[in-house]
Amino acid sequence: MNTADLFSANAAPRVIALGAFDGVHLAHAAVLKKAVSLAKEQDCVSCAFTFYRDPSLYLDLPQPLINSFSQRERHIADLGIDETVYADFSSIRNISAEEFLSLITQKLTPRAIVCGRDYTFGARKRGDVALLKSCCAENGIALCVIDDVVFDGERISSSRIRALLADGDIKSANRLLGYRFVIEGEVVGGSRLGTQIGFPTANIIPQSGLVLPKFGVYASTVTVGDKRLRAVTNIGMRPTVNADMSRVTVESNLIDFCDDIYGSFISVELIDRVRDEIRFSGIDELAAQIASDRDAVIKAFESINE
Repeated sequence: MNTADLFSANAAPRVIALGAFDGVHLAHAAVLKKAVSLAKEQDCVSCAFTFYRDPSLYLDLPQPLINSFSQRERHIADLGIDETVYADFSSIRNISAEEFLSLITQKLTPRAIVCGRDYTFGARKRGDVALLKSCCAENGIALCVIDDVVFDGERISSSRIRALLADGDIKSANRLLGYRFVIEGEVVGGSRLGTQIGFPTANIIPQSGLVLPKFGVYASTVTVGDKRLRAVTNIGMRPTVNADMSRVTVESNLIDFCDDIYGSFISVELIDRVRDEIRFSGIDELAAQIASDRDAVIKAFESINE
């Protein structure tokens, strides 16, 4: 997949999918897949137009993002989009809706545009699908508006997924995403307490600004290099042993794996929630609980045949 800045993009004809695409969940996927199919029909480039930084980050109370920038790029590419064009939201946030549409049509030469029914644009979100329809008609551009994608009688949205993650309902969040929720990072050194009690862990510090699920223990898979491993992952403050209760860590005890992977970049896919994070009376009680968690995770994997 190619990437470009809005102001340096070439004039190739495109079918453009418009959206912030935070999460690239099933509703976003419906927009992006439609752009891909229309582009194939018209023998032109399928393009996702979005922003380097999500517009929500400019709010007084910004919402945490579901995907990092690199995750979002990968998910968009996986859906078959040929090119992603980015704009710096801060540089165009104050232009009118009409100016925004003029910029898109001049810089990206769309043959067709695809968006969700609630897509808004321009200063103070004054542009809507009705204005977009009028602009497209005036410029000979086809417009395809995708209806809401509904799951269990409710519209799929990034805010709904964030709420599920906050509740620890990782299974439902994964269903709405269309893939497993992932936390990524470099393995950092810790106290090595896990090694001392027989359960070494790979620890990462989650990237700031990204959503985290409810603290607790999860069945997970950890990808390191070309290996994909079953794991017990604890997300939280480690209250039994941690004196610094301001730092969130993601600790994964890899099942049947004990290589030294400090400094490696890993991806932690969350599959199911095992229990809340709790404080234990001491190290022996903690070790016994970790052993029990491993048994629970192994059973969880047996139930999904993975």
